[in-house]
Amino acid sequence: MNKEKWVENFARTGIFAKGIVYCLIGILTSMTAFGLSGKKMDKEAAFKLIYDQPFGKTLLILIAIGLLGYIMWRLFQAISDIDHEGKDSKAVFKRIGYGISALIYLAMAIYAFKLAVNGPSTGQGDTQKSYINDLLDYPGGNWILGIIGLIIMVGGFRQMYKGYSREFMENVNFIRNEYADHFKKAGIVGYISRGVVLTVIGYFFLRAGLHKNASEVHGTKGAFDFLENNFGNVLMGLVAIGLLGYGIFMFVKGRYQKIDLRF
Repeated sequence: MNKEKWVENFARTGIFAKGIVYCLIGILTSMTAFGLSGKKMDKEAAFKLIYDQPFGKTLLILIAIGLLGYIMWRLFQAISDIDHEGKDSKAVFKRIGYGISALIYLAMAIYAFKLAVNGPSTGQGDTQKSYINDLLDYPGGNWILGIIGLIIMVGGFRQMYKGYSREFMENVNFIRNEYADHFKKAGIVGYISRGVVLTVIGYFFLRAGLHKNASEVHGTKGAFDFLENNFGNVLMGLVAIGLLGYGIFMFVKGRYQKIDLRF
């Protein structure tokens, strides 16, 4: 196997690993919304659930390694422009987004690996708030936090648009797959639901910057709480089901996504 093919397969493994995480979040949170479970899920909780299963430590390490493949792919997209986005403002913004995505999933992979090796300890959310407090201590730190929030919100709107416009299908070739329409529908609801969650998370960052209060920053679980408290558990459940659809589409994307890595 040549180097390019090995790297491509590693990237596909990373997309599969991402799909596993989103499927767990979607399944368990939707069960909570409809009274079948007692806990909303985020990525941290999903990893802890895996940790508690037989061979959980091994599974976590495999997922962490897989996520490194996804991180690598995003870095290639950001730095080497393997998707040929160009150099206009829209392309630059997309490539910055790829870089931010790589950093987010790097933190996720590190957390999964530490959990597998050291067991449950200080939560990722506590560590995140500590970093944000440090940022707020710097002059203009609240403005930086607010800008990060705006970027996340724009990313959320972008995800919703990709779902509505079917743009997410541009580099996915099903090659006469009989379930293609079902997978496409899963992608539509998945991208829109993920966009909703990201928009809420971005709002938390923006509000935390405006109020100079790190405790107002929340992740996926906080977004679900926000949806439940403001719009009811039905909408929260529908968004959670949408994230399950997103996870399923990640399995499809890992198989059929066009990945052109040139050295």
